[in-house]
Amino acid sequence: MRAAARIALAASLALNIAVLFIPFLRVDAVLRGDELYTLPRSAILLWDAGLYLLALLVAGFSIVFPFAKLAVLLWAGRERGSAERRALWLERVGSLGRWSMLDVLLAALLLGLTNDGFFVDTEPRIGLPLFALAVSLSLIAGELLEAAEDGHARVRPPRAASPGERILLGLTWVFLLTALAAPLLNIDDWRLPDDAFSLLGLSGGLWRASRPVGFLMIAFVVAVPLLELAALTASAGRAPRRAARAAELRRRLGRWSMLDVFVLALGIFLVEGHAFVKTELREGTVLLSIALFLHLLSRNALEARLRRRRPAAEVAGGP
Repeated sequence: MRAAARIALAASLALNIAVLFIPFLRVDAVLRGDELYTLPRSAILLWDAGLYLLALLVAGFSIVFPFAKLAVLLWAGRERGSAERRALWLERVGSLGRWSMLDVLLAALLLGLTNDGFFVDTEPRIGLPLFALAVSLSLIAGELLEAAEDGHARVRPPRAASPGERILLGLTWVFLLTALAAPLLNIDDWRLPDDAFSLLGLSGGLWRASRPVGFLMIAFVVAVPLLELAALTASAGRAPRRAARAAELRRRLGRWSMLDVFVLALGIFLVEGHAFVKTELREGTVLLSIALFLHLLSRNALEARLRRRRPAAEVAGGP
């Protein structure tokens, strides 16, 4: 497993260096001409616009953090330090690794809204899927290194969920499923047809514009969060062993669930995206934000239950 992890890390490092120079998007806007956007240029544009915090977020998550994460994974792969220390750092970078996709999702939003427009046209370039592949390879390497650690702790069987937690899970399902089809934003720009975009509609448009980017959106922003919520729901059951397996599955799915990254990207786009295309906030963004908040509450409730010890007889009596 460590050999496979080293190969994945080497490939991820090479791709992370390459995408600093390879364009993500080509944007052709009336009166502005044809421009190519790379990963560093997106952060520079935000800085020049005076949005310093957003520029630092993009640069930190998508430029600096991927290399810091790779350094930690390479250190762990060389089996330096104690097993406990390696496990701690692998857990830390594993839980944060998906945030490197922030700039990819920002570019995906712009692509989904303006692809094949008459006055504003956006085309994907090879840098976009390459960077997504680089992040995915680093996540895979982290999973392999964790699996190779002999001292990796297993999830403790949690207590059964309280009635309040079950209601919270039910509300999360209602808000998330509703938010998938509700309009997130509406185009209000004379250069483009007035149209509303839901998360499912945006994913379908991206699939037509670029299969790799569409797959990224469908898999990690829609499917994986739904699977993680299903694992959370399964962990609310009373069978200790089944609940423990569901909790472990939720932990692993959480590393690939990018709904929170997408919501942040959507917020950044609503604040700064008017430089490319003017949009209006719609109810789907509010519903999606509420669904994410409830999802995080449900996740924290599970983690709290995992920290509580179950009576030994109850654990032994589980199927």
